[in-house]
Amino acid sequence: RVVAGLNYVMEKAPDNARLILEVAAGAGAVIGDKVEELAMIYSQLERKENVGFGLDTQHMWASGYDFQNDLESVIDNVEKELGLDKVWSIHLNDSKTALASRKDRHENIGEGLIGNDALHKVFTHKKLAHIPFILETPALESLDGARSELEKLRAFLN
Repeated sequence: RVVAGLNYVMEKAPDNARLILEVAAGAGAVIGDKVEELAMIYSQLERKENVGFGLDTQHMWASGYDFQNDLESVIDNVEKELGLDKVWSIHLNDSKTALASRKDRHENIGEGLIGNDALHKVFTHKKLAHIPFILETPALESLDGARSELEKLRAFLN
């Protein structure tokens, strides 16, 4: 049903429309909390050239992808299953919940259980350098909070 629905949407969409499938946090009976599931869906789509993937650090953490202790394996798995050229965005955020919690609870950079060191390594990883990062943290609800989050990212680059 997922494939049929996505094929229908893309059939009705303009030729230049792009669709990004994001890794889910895994709450409930969800499809797409593993990159292998997204790869399976993608393999059956009719307009593959218009479909890419979005990674979300908190969602992936909640789904069991360990950025702290196994970052290289996580990236290698994404590369093998999806292809890094098909990863079109990364939502960067920390997590209020534990690894494999299956709960979607975003936290500000460095204030959650993924942690500053692991997020720094994700943000500056050479294999991910071509992918746009999008901040998606609670602090972005205010201008001061957004400034604070951007300062954290600038510190990652120094």
